[in-house]
Amino acid sequence: MGVWRCVAAILHMGQIVFDKPSFADESKPGKIKNENVAHLIARLLGYSEPEYFIKILLNQVNVIRNVENWKALGIEVCKNNLMSLAKKLFDNLFNWLVIKMNKTIEPAELNNPSFPDIAKTIGLLDIFGFENFSKNQFEQFCINYVNEKLHKLYIAAIFEAEKQELALEGLAEVAENIEYPETQVLDILRFMDYDGPNGRYKGIKFAKPPPTGVFTFIDDKAMQSLSGSAAKWEDIFDEIDRNHKDMKKVYYKTPKIKTRDEFSIVHSAQIVSYDIKEFRERNIDSIPLGLENSMCEKTETLISNIYQGKTGDDGEEEKKADKAKTIWKKFGIQMDDLMGELGEPLINMKEEAGRVTPKDAEGCTLHFIRCIKPRPKPESKTDQPGLFVHSMTLQQITYMGVLESVDLKQKNYPFRKKFEEFYAEYELLGSRYS
Repeated sequence: MGVWRCVAAILHMGQIVFDKPSFADESKPGKIKNENVAHLIARLLGYSEPEYFIKILLNQVNVIRNVENWKALGIEVCKNNLMSLAKKLFDNLFNWLVIKMNKTIEPAELNNPSFPDIAKTIGLLDIFGFENFSKNQFEQFCINYVNEKLHKLYIAAIFEAEKQELALEGLAEVAENIEYPETQVLDILRFMDYDGPNGRYKGIKFAKPPPTGVFTFIDDKAMQSLSGSAAKWEDIFDEIDRNHKDMKKVYYKTPKIKTRDEFSIVHSAQIVSYDIKEFRERNIDSIPLGLENSMCEKTETLISNIYQGKTGDDGEEEKKADKAKTIWKKFGIQMDDLMGELGEPLINMKEEAGRVTPKDAEGCTLHFIRCIKPRPKPESKTDQPGLFVHSMTLQQITYMGVLESVDLKQKNYPFRKKFEEFYAEYELLGSRYS
């Protein structure tokens, strides 16, 4: 029942309505219009005193020398705290369920020290495609970043696999002459996530060091905001534009007459414009200590364990990126872990020569299924299901790297008959029959 109560509580959090006029006096806490919903959430989570849940939502508490000092919060802070609470509870619930299911179906031999050396695993990764809406925000920036990372991995993996196959056939000299196609995906990724010479780009020598990536820059501004030093979004935008204006292949400031709140990235798939106004705020995922402690100490035991990411029978807390205070910190750690699982650190494209390979990096045999949309989304009920838009399809296979893959095969022995077939066809020419 604890899982269902968590789900119900998360859904009801979206129904809470804060009474805006009641927040006018900053010295007093505001009010919740529908307190009955807040009481229901508190009961679902296992609070013995539902009123305390409301109090901790509307106030920040600091404990100094065992004395609680309460301070009223503004309405926007209350909204952000509530949404951060819902996101964290949902995220940890999902992870808790996955780990529990894996432990339920795992083989008994898993505890054998030699098991990792002999076991084979199959992993399936299904992600959203590139997103481009009328208004793209920090969430779309993250999703499109994942797509660029996987696009780069696809190109690198295809060419690396070709080199390995040629080398196995005794054609090492041919393999050495293979060149990666000209691609701007590396520039796009550096624009998005460059974090200095000691981060994920450690070991790569640049003729000119790239400017700080947008993720890293926004993350720094978010941390400054948490410490009470918040810059205006206009200043943030100006600094991003000033740092990256020379990266004309992949970035430009979206021209507008009255506003200057968007920048555009020439993604591998298409040009996407991003609204910068709320990047910093949407990146903050910090929950006040008082609310955090109440979820750990005043809720039902199972819900408290789920919230804290505790999945072991002994209550041991799993290693998570959960203690990070920003979305990018958590997201970046998860992306690095994913790329490690896919063997990405072992596959370097030409401009990444010298990149330091993690000691624990493991190889992975990758297979890709590229999905193509034959036409735009249906605009009406009369839309033709069999419609095939050639220009749209060509655009997709171009950015997916399919054309480069075909070109690579054509240049390097495109006809590859299996040994068994070759032997069956030409067996009579062998010494056995001469």
